[in-house]
Amino acid sequence: MAETVLIIMALLATGFLGTRVARIVRLPHSVFLVMTGVVAGLVFRHAGWGQMDRLAAQFPDIILYVLLPPLVFESAYNLPLSDLKKDFAPIGALAVLALITSTAVVGILMHLALGLPLVPSLTFGALISATDPVAVVALFREIGAPKRLSTIVEGESLLNDGTAIVLFRVLVAAAAAPALDAGLFARGAIEFVEVSLGGVVVGLVTAWLMEVLLNATSRSTSAQLGLTVAAAYGSFLIADHFLHVSGVISTLTVGLHLGTRARLELNKEALHGMHHIWEFLSLAANTLVFFAVGVTVDPAVMAGSLKYIPATVAIAYLARAVSVFTTIPPVNALRLAAPVGFAYQTILLWGGLRGGLALGLVLLLPDGFPHKQTFLAVATAVVLSTLFINALTIRGVMRLLKLDRLDPDDERFYGRTIRLLRESLLAPMVRASETGGISGAIVEHHRGAESEGHDGGGERDVHFAVNSFLLTERGYYDDKIEDGILSRKAYVQLVESVADRLEAFDRRGIGGLRGWRLERRHESYWARIISRLLPAGHHARIARLTVGLEVLLHRRLAVEEALKGVDDPEVKAIGKEELSRTIAQLSDFHRMYPDHATAVQSLFLANTMNAGAEKAAQRLFDAGIISAAVCARAREHIEAGHDRAVEEARAYLNPTTLHLLSRVPLFLRLPGAVRERLAANARRVPADPGRPVVSEGEPGSSFFLVTAGVIEVSGSRLREAEHKPRLFAGDFFGELSLLFGSPRNATVTPVVASELLEIDRHGFDDMTREHPEIVAEIRATAAKRVAEDNLPPPPPPIDFCPRAS
Repeated sequence: MAETVLIIMALLATGFLGTRVARIVRLPHSVFLVMTGVVAGLVFRHAGWGQMDRLAAQFPDIILYVLLPPLVFESAYNLPLSDLKKDFAPIGALAVLALITSTAVVGILMHLALGLPLVPSLTFGALISATDPVAVVALFREIGAPKRLSTIVEGESLLNDGTAIVLFRVLVAAAAAPALDAGLFARGAIEFVEVSLGGVVVGLVTAWLMEVLLNATSRSTSAQLGLTVAAAYGSFLIADHFLHVSGVISTLTVGLHLGTRARLELNKEALHGMHHIWEFLSLAANTLVFFAVGVTVDPAVMAGSLKYIPATVAIAYLARAVSVFTTIPPVNALRLAAPVGFAYQTILLWGGLRGGLALGLVLLLPDGFPHKQTFLAVATAVVLSTLFINALTIRGVMRLLKLDRLDPDDERFYGRTIRLLRESLLAPMVRASETGGISGAIVEHHRGAESEGHDGGGERDVHFAVNSFLLTERGYYDDKIEDGILSRKAYVQLVESVADRLEAFDRRGIGGLRGWRLERRHESYWARIISRLLPAGHHARIARLTVGLEVLLHRRLAVEEALKGVDDPEVKAIGKEELSRTIAQLSDFHRMYPDHATAVQSLFLANTMNAGAEKAAQRLFDAGIISAAVCARAREHIEAGHDRAVEEARAYLNPTTLHLLSRVPLFLRLPGAVRERLAANARRVPADPGRPVVSEGEPGSSFFLVTAGVIEVSGSRLREAEHKPRLFAGDFFGELSLLFGSPRNATVTPVVASELLEIDRHGFDDMTREHPEIVAEIRATAAKRVAEDNLPPPPPPIDFCPRAS
């Protein structure tokens, strides 16, 4: 055991050092590892190392259960789901249809040309047709393939990996069947669908469970990182080994889900640590996989099947060509995605590398499987040929097809980026030269040297300006959610708004960006019903309003920040227009929902101060100024203060009736005891948009105070009015019916979700009996409204004051 561990550690060390050696000798890292593995295997066999056969026997399980899960998870985590959606049609066609086509071509040609049995040949076709994600992802990251090409190739390699394993198992079962019939293939097709969908279900359940556990460990970075590792392995093992569904698709689902929601589920340190820990795990797995491919090469087995190797290699290449060039054109014709051109199709053909997965599957064939040793030999030959021929020549093929160049948009971005970087780096040097801190001649020399070459020029580039503006705004939201200042729901809405504007700009240019508007999300009919019937519904409404205000607040701050870096006049004008519109919406929101505004601003201040204080304490600790004990004590103090501030802020989201009355100017002069008695008799009334609170002509016996929202007044006397009167928080209505004993003279309808305080005649009489000055103020307001509306004189008022005996 100790010898085995020592050998593995030596292989890992060689692989890690090999990243540098491969760059020096200009070899793909994967090819360098395979070559080293072949040499190591020959040395071990020549030396008669006893552990060699045992390692070779364990190789399939090591590939599937130890090395494949982290490779699939890491690739899925780093593959943007938005890019995958855009090209899902070609990716899905390649992963399923092309793989089935390649399987059929390989199986039929090996059966006809080499005389091997059909079903075993089809089984070999399934295991050799999948482009191995280990090989493909590693290679394309090294050579810097175009983004869309990388997405298609990585997406295909991930999805067809799962497809190949499922198809492989179906065909192995078919090979063991006593006879072939239509029912067997029908059952195989059903099993194929069940295993694939089962993998998705297991992945979704694992992702949900991981979210719950990540939330429970939000303050422990190491725990969160460990949970991602456990989820990658756990989803694969549970799906593949215990439930017998696709482990690859399960882990792929978990990786895609977490990659999309990483900023929502991980704390800041864990989010940044994901890159390092998974890059390490991926490099370690890649190292062992490619070493294992090399070590598995057995010259004796290869020599015994030499007559099959040339034909099989040719058949594998032909099958790949047929599958690619017969699958992509129909997808292009259907216009399900942007067309995949001939150059990309050629790279898909030549970049269809095979790796450790093919060898692992062929070794998993049952001992009595027909021609197993032959399939092992030819599989090894195909894997080595794609790694040594395709991988070493793909740079030249990309250069020949002009895919090693930046597209026009990226070329412009490159030039502008170089110019901006140069300016930002030279600016402090220029300031230092002006104060004599550094030689001005040296600075000018470097400025001149940096100016040489391509810098993109100084021409106006609206595309660069728009992307810079919107992605700077997006960066603000990313920073704030990482610091815990921005809520998840608000972050999702704000990020979606950036994506919507980028899409509008891509489709319609600057006009699409100018016509975009941030719309408030209105609650549905059923949501309003629930909020009226259930306490939980009321809290949900409060949460929606709070998120709406939070979106506006952070949008204003983000746009202000993004405008600082914009020099294009048209883009700056659009940004300023958005800022003005957002400020106006904020002002309206503050006027309609003053308590929510106070709560959100207080939460923002508390979270910002908390994040800043934690950063300052960490900097002091990192600099060695304070000890770990002092830093921990300071963090406890900061968290306690933050918790108190948050509780105070949240109190504004569900204010008491007494607090609401205290905010109404009409009752500010009332003694506290009177306000408490009035609050005890008042009733809080949620008001839905479009549903009248009172209607014109109906009798009225209560008085309403607006505490949140906006109310519109309409009626027969206001039909000719250009603008209907609106009431906001602090205003009141219904006083005419109480003062003059008349029916309601207007219909009052909420414009947005609102809240009212209703005071009945008993409470009103009790208040005015002790404080008749309130009646005078209400009558003055009523008289002003009557005069403004040109109504006939009101009837004599009802005397609410007690008569002298």
